[in-house]
Amino acid sequence: MPLSSEDFEDAARSAAGIELELHLPHGFIIDLMRETDWGFVIKLNAVFESLLNMSITCLLRAVHENGLKEVIVRLDMADFRRGKLAIAARLNLIGPEDRRFLEALAELRNSLAHTVENLNFDFIAWVALMDDRRRNEWAKRFTSSVFNIGQPVTFADNPKDFVFCGAVNVMEKIECSLPPAFIQDIRREATIDWKDLLPPDQSSEEADSDGV
Repeated sequence: MPLSSEDFEDAARSAAGIELELHLPHGFIIDLMRETDWGFVIKLNAVFESLLNMSITCLLRAVHENGLKEVIVRLDMADFRRGKLAIAARLNLIGPEDRRFLEALAELRNSLAHTVENLNFDFIAWVALMDDRRRNEWAKRFTSSVFNIGQPVTFADNPKDFVFCGAVNVMEKIECSLPPAFIQDIRREATIDWKDLLPPDQSSEEADSDGV
């Protein structure tokens, strides 16, 4: 059973705040389902990279002015000992199932990203080549720790929908693991129009020179 319209509405509500925090266009995350399967995997992994960068640096601002942003953004996503997922797990941003989901996504992304031959990647065909044991293993890896949307969707029949549901659930888990005050600050910063803070007679050229 594919995603229902109600599931898409729930996903859109969950994603809206994250899109604001990451300065993404409204609807960007839901529109990933319109991408080719290759584009879906690549862009979804990129969203998680940005979400982890933001979330980790937010928590680290308690001990460092900018949350060590210049260090965090350069870390590998899935390095088992020193990557973003390892740090996010230690900071309790993700649980073991969420980390497993993101490791699976990063592994799939890496297998697709390095050759144009994979541009025609197709989830249905990929799953069809698996035996039952391997299919069940990937389904488990792409199962998050929370189940807010898409519960009737199965990996065997609708793998792209299944991964998308898990992704939205992991995003929500990360966001809910941040202190509410941090989320409020991030969203406040994201909605500021810096032009409104400038004197009326200050030109855009002066604003650019000020680094605003």
